[in-house]
Amino acid sequence: MKASEYAERYKANPTDKALVEVAMDMLIESKKFIEQRNAKTDAAVYAILDELNSKYRAFVRLVGDETILLDGFERFVALKMEFVVDGWKASRDKAKMRAK
Repeated sequence: MKASEYAERYKANPTDKALVEVAMDMLIESKKFIEQRNAKTDAAVYAILDELNSKYRAFVRLVGDETILLDGFERFVALKMEFVVDGWKASRDKAKMRAK
């Protein structure tokens, strides 16, 4: 699903419950992407999470509600899959260092 579709869905029912459902659906998308892309390494999984994090950030911008945190997907992943967070953060930190 595209960020714009998530935004339309949320705007139709702008509640905390709907926001959690959007984040959960994106997390479920990660599982589908992992299977579709045959992602077997941590780096491949982190790339998928980065992609979905970008989608979530686009969703937030499209919704235009300043109370929704841009890092909401990252926080949601941290709550639901705590074991992934350290590696994902390290992966992004490495990418930033290479970009400099």
